[in-house]
Amino acid sequence: MIRRPPRSTPKPSSAASDVYKRQELIRAVLRAQEERVAAYRAYDHGLDDLLATGNLTAYPTVVAAATASFSVLSDTINAVREVLVEGGSDGTRREDLSKIIGELKRLEKDKLGKTAALHLERIREKNEAVSVGMEDVGDRRVLRMLQRGVAALRAEVRDIVEAINEVLEELRYAAADAEAV
Repeated sequence: MIRRPPRSTPKPSSAASDVYKRQELIRAVLRAQEERVAAYRAYDHGLDDLLATGNLTAYPTVVAAATASFSVLSDTINAVREVLVEGGSDGTRREDLSKIIGELKRLEKDKLGKTAALHLERIREKNEAVSVGMEDVGDRRVLRMLQRGVAALRAEVRDIVEAINEVLEELRYAAADAEAV
């Protein structure tokens, strides 16, 4: 009689398969994050172009394109996170990785909010610079205030980007540790 292992015992190749599946999930998050960076660049360049031409009526189109990109990327990352939380019989359950991805999502939400605020402040700054004509001292104060606001928001976005990069590094390390297990 041939003795078989109990069904609850994973097959030897199963562990390697689980690691591979987790690696693929993490790669999907990292690819989506790269695409998100490209979407932010397009969003920022769209505003830059509009500010240079003065045609701000096209800004809603820029926002709509960015929103569509961010939505698709968020859906991808949410799907990966859901798989890592729920897992299943395929060994993909990893709540530690899911928590890291949750922190990434939180930071990206903050970044998007600050980026939108930065865009609006830049538009206000441009409008003020055009309307002032640089003749009234009071108007220059408003412009300087807006410029300080833009600088402060840029600094906040930079800080968030730094935090995002740290979380991505943590995700890479956690994924590497998962491979070693």
